[in-house]
This record gives sequence, C-alpha cells and structure tokens, in this order.
Amino acid sequence: IIAQLIEKFPDNYIFIRLNSKDITSIHALEKCGFNLIDGIQTLYFDLRKLKDIKHYLDLHVREANVNDTDSIVSIGRSIYRFDRFHNDPFIAKEIADEVHAVWLKNSINKTAADILLLGEIKQRIVTFCTCKIIRIPEMNFNLGIIVLVGTQQEFQGKGLGKEITKNALLWFRRNNVDFVQIKTQISNIPAA
Repeated sequence: IIAQLIEKFPDNYIFIRLNSKDITSIHALEKCGFNLIDGIQTLYFDLRKLKDIKHYLDLHVREANVNDTDSIVSIGRSIYRFDRFHNDPFIAKEIADEVHAVWLKNSINKTAADILLLGEIKQRIVTFCTCKIIRIPEMNFNLGIIVLVGTQQEFQGKGLGKEITKNALLWFRRNNVDFVQIKTQISNIPAA
C-alpha cells in the first residue's frame, strides 16, 4: 500500500507514526524509501492523585491573548530544535520554525488548544504551555493534553518549563480532567 501511495503521489510528503515495537513495519517502510526520524515518548499523569503543588519560582501565570501573539511566536520560532520537523532532513529549518509559529498562533486563537498559559517575570513573557482537553462524555472521562511547552533560550535550565507545567496541571484539575498526557521526542533530552 505504501509503495502504491509513493508511486501515485511522488512529490507529496508522507509521514507515518508507528508503535516502536513494530520493527517489521519500520523496516518495510525503510525499504520503500522512508527514513526513521525519531521516536516519541508518551507520559501520563493521574490528576486524581495530585496533592499540593509547591511553586518555587516567582512566575506570574495568565492566559495568553491576541496581544501576546508576536512575543510568543517569536519565542516559538527560536527554541524548538529537538522535534520531528527539525529532525527531518527533508524539511528546511525555516519551514520547521514556521510550523511552530503557526501552531502557537492557532493555540492562542483556540483552534489548536483550549488555552495557552504564559509565564511572565517582570511583565516579560518567558515561558508558555498549551493545553487541550479531550472530553469523552459517554465514558465520563476527560483527558488533558499538554501540547507544547517552551521557554525563552536565555531562561532555559532555570525550572520555568517545570513551573508552567505545574500551572497547566492545576488548570486541568480545575477543568475536571482525570489524566494528563504529554509527549516529546526521544531526542529531546532537555524536555525529558
């Protein structure tokens, strides 16, 4: 099937996400010309077990609005390097940067996320986190997804990503979420 797709659409970009245990399919795709770009690790957190969250940093957290778009997009264009777009040799760096810019714009306008939380120090945006809720009413279940977390380069390594993520967990809990999921590339050692 993959070979037929490639033959029918030779100039199109196709990516496939597989279970890492499916070595047979991975090798079959490689024989068709696909490249293994990266792996994804998925983590889940049971919010029902969440106790008190201690905040160690003086970070003012609020919901982003359209006036914050330029600042957030500027940060997003410069910080992501360990994602599948930047790891892919067929995607130019400028295009990979723009993917995140569009993703963040769509998060602020609530088409890609339910909220974009941002963290400020002295009224300067230094970190952000996008959150989405998938509601499954027939199962009385709500899954929260942390889509993107980012911190300005000069503030990285100071615990701000962890702090904004704590605030995201609290936001999910206030919105009746049971479990939270976050994914990152295996190559993204700093995020892991």
